[in-house]
Amino acid sequence: MLKVLTALSLLLCVLTAALWVCNRPLDFSRGNDQTPTSWNLTVQRRVKFLHRTSFATPIVTRVGDFPAGSISAWLASHPATSVNFSDCSWRKHDRIDATTSAGEIELNYRGIDRELTVPLWILFVASLLLPAVNLVANAIRQRGLKRAGCCTGCGYDVRATPRRCPECGTKIKMPPIAAARDASV
Repeated sequence: MLKVLTALSLLLCVLTAALWVCNRPLDFSRGNDQTPTSWNLTVQRRVKFLHRTSFATPIVTRVGDFPAGSISAWLASHPATSVNFSDCSWRKHDRIDATTSAGEIELNYRGIDRELTVPLWILFVASLLLPAVNLVANAIRQRGLKRAGCCTGCGYDVRATPRRCPECGTKIKMPPIAAARDASV
């Protein structure tokens, strides 16, 4: 299972590097404003994922009298949750519009937008982590097996047969001193 995940991670790394170098815009979408849920994935130097949830019928809130112009100021300052870290950002925003009728103001909650933006270089580095950890773990494992006198291919004890593993047939690399000693016999 770890080998499959490592292979997929390397594939993601290669695809990310290709997108980063080509710098061609890609756009994938599903749904629209009329569907309850839609998403959009845009790639160009960064990956931007937008998930939009729309309400079937807008949630209407009637508000009393606002002084002129203050409703537009309130809508402009309506809090959008956002987190920015270096080039990455996450944003959640309520889609609200206002209508006036008969001296009252109606706030129509139309849905919620969630947006995640990540630069391609971060995806590239993140997709290299699993293969790097796997490579280091295999090197440590093989070094330990070699020290214990075991085959690096299957782990079989090869102290009695130092030239080739009787279990899997892997040729055993002998240290230079042992190879010279073995050749003189």
